[in-house]
Amino acid sequence: MKENMTDAQKAEYARIAYYYYKNALTQEQISKKMHMSRQRVNRILKECVERGIVKINIEGIEDAQYELEATLEQKFNLLAARVTDYSEPELIQAALGAKAGAYLADMLSQGDIIGFSRGETISSLVDNMPPITRTQLVATGLMGGWVHVEPTISMDDIIHRFSQKTGATAKMLYAPVIVNNPDLKRSIVTESYFKEMYKVMKSCTIAVVGI
Repeated sequence: MKENMTDAQKAEYARIAYYYYKNALTQEQISKKMHMSRQRVNRILKECVERGIVKINIEGIEDAQYELEATLEQKFNLLAARVTDYSEPELIQAALGAKAGAYLADMLSQGDIIGFSRGETISSLVDNMPPITRTQLVATGLMGGWVHVEPTISMDDIIHRFSQKTGATAKMLYAPVIVNNPDLKRSIVTESYFKEMYKVMKSCTIAVVGI
């Protein structure tokens, strides 16, 4: 594609690329320097990559999944996607937990209310979270408790471990997820403690759930 350009065009494109990538000038600064619109600068910078005038090399990209993540984000209109590799089937939970834990740590802001579901992957996420320095965090459950659940993957245990690790305040929902008696259900939902907990659940800024 460079063959279709005149020498003057090549020089112009190369100069703009130099200003942007080497001199770290903004597109606005370049537009003033080159006496052209910012829109034209933006178009030329894109063409510099397309025409091979600028070649971008990102260290470590061979071992990452950035292209697949970007494809998922575009296809499903996601804010962000993270993909991880694992060498053996039995290592999948640890790999998912490490990737998800790192992402959650990056997302957290001071004052966030984090709602947790239960399960092996979410348990692994908490185990593999890196240290964080956010304050005034609150951790709560997104559903009631299940009777027959392994202790280490129960929602209460996950919230407890997350709070220990991050200093978050734990808000526990001490109620069963299912009851057989309609009167008991009405009694639970009208109890002041559970009404307050439901407000906390509805105020969550982040939901951590497994699929």
